[in-house]
Amino acid sequence: MICGKALARKSVQSCDGWLFAKRSLANAGSQQAVNVLVRTCVSSATYVLRLLRVGAAEHSANQAQPVTAERIAIAPGDVAALKACIQADYLDRCYIITGQICDGVYDDNCYFADPTVSFSGLQTWQRNLQLLVPFLEQPSLELLGLEELPVASAGEPGIKAQWKLQTYLKLPWRPFIDVLGTTLYTLNDDATKVVKHVEAWNISGLQALQQVLTPSALRSTQQ
Repeated sequence: MICGKALARKSVQSCDGWLFAKRSLANAGSQQAVNVLVRTCVSSATYVLRLLRVGAAEHSANQAQPVTAERIAIAPGDVAALKACIQADYLDRCYIITGQICDGVYDDNCYFADPTVSFSGLQTWQRNLQLLVPFLEQPSLELLGLEELPVASAGEPGIKAQWKLQTYLKLPWRPFIDVLGTTLYTLNDDATKVVKHVEAWNISGLQALQQVLTPSALRSTQQ
């Protein structure tokens, strides 16, 4: 009788475990589908804006006056100098707002990623930045922290930035964007170039898309 009860308990536990695993897989599948949907929406919007040549003037102007690594003269292993360039991108150039970056410190095939999109190529990233510039209204970019990561913890040379972006978008419903972000800059072996630029946000890609689609007037009443 005791043996039968034990077997019954094991059966129930196995069933519960199977149901939990099934739900987890379903949730994971749903999340993957959401991620694909968000990335598809962002990629499609970016493609349309490129066709309309939105940001083309800003891109041409910035290409005509690049801030290159040669002017800064970064020596191999001089992470402090590279960190200073990145700091200037936030404090002096406000790169997310202006589309202007110290492009000389990035590898031409640098990998870029955030919760909505990922790709390789410095010029593609520059074009994507400059696509946003005409849509920003009353933007602010705040650098909250910038630190060099020990090689032992990062696995390779790296720099981490923490920042906050707030802006309205020049769309008919005037959405308000509010994002806290962290960017991990992975450097090459001699620490003269950024080879990976990966952003993490305090919101998901779907939540970011919801911010874009929500009128600022409606959002203020919900807070």
